[in-house]
Amino acid sequence: MKRYIIAVCLFLILLFLFPSYCVEGAKNGLLLWFNTIIPSIFPFILMTALLRSFGGIQYMEKLFGSFLSKVFLCSKHGAYAVIIGLICGYPLGAKAVADSYDFGYIDRKEADYLLTFCCLPSPMYIYNYVLSACIGHKELAPAFYASVYIAAWMTCMISYRFYYSKHLTKTSKIRIYTMDYSPDQLLEQCIDDALLTIQKIGVYMILFSILSHLIFALPDRINSLKIILTGLCEQTTGIDALCKTQISLASKTVLTAVFTSFGGFAVAAQTHGVISSHGLSVKPYISGKIIHAVITGLLTAVFFQIQNLFFPC
Repeated sequence: MKRYIIAVCLFLILLFLFPSYCVEGAKNGLLLWFNTIIPSIFPFILMTALLRSFGGIQYMEKLFGSFLSKVFLCSKHGAYAVIIGLICGYPLGAKAVADSYDFGYIDRKEADYLLTFCCLPSPMYIYNYVLSACIGHKELAPAFYASVYIAAWMTCMISYRFYYSKHLTKTSKIRIYTMDYSPDQLLEQCIDDALLTIQKIGVYMILFSILSHLIFALPDRINSLKIILTGLCEQTTGIDALCKTQISLASKTVLTAVFTSFGGFAVAAQTHGVISSHGLSVKPYISGKIIHAVITGLLTAVFFQIQNLFFPC
């Protein structure tokens, strides 16, 4: 408990010492949350909650379970979390894992395994923000997508040896909430759950946006280090700062891919916020993101050169 008190006191001191950086960081974090995250993520949070509560997970298992269980070495019950993680972006993959675990579709061992690779940036975020708004080269989409998603599959192959086994344990009896609540009550419950989740994400975004702006209070002579620290702290701010530098397009693309796939400590905190109440640990997520970021960086360097050879940027 003492370390948390020390951290809070240190943060308060920084607020007093660098008020302008803190105000600017809070403002940027709030605007990013309100203008970008709520419109792009909240509908997915609500729809996935409704899908889960009305028993849609079982239908997704029937449609995609057999295929995804072979590709990602998970049980058929893990198909829902894999699909949500691949499509909806941070931190909904982790939320889907936590929900599947809470409903009894998967056990703790599989939940830890899925957390290592199911939490990915959404395709829309990559295309609209990373490639279009920041890097400014939409034509890099094939190389970028291939790097991120192939790296996720390779991460799952590595994580399988440490977090999972070939023997799939039987999951507990699935709880069907539709038997206890009316559709109207379920809708209200899902709305409340979605609002709580998006509020948690917003608070973490503001806090880490302040931290990322405090990093820029460091001396200018370590500008490269400031950009790297910012990208590791909060990816959106770090990517924006990186793409404003004069380094080569290849270097920008590789470093941006690393920041995007790692997600930053801000996303790690968001992930902790959505899974901790379900009794899950964030450690598998962090270890998986480190592996994913390293592999993504290596693959991006290769795929960028291949694409640039045939389609010069």
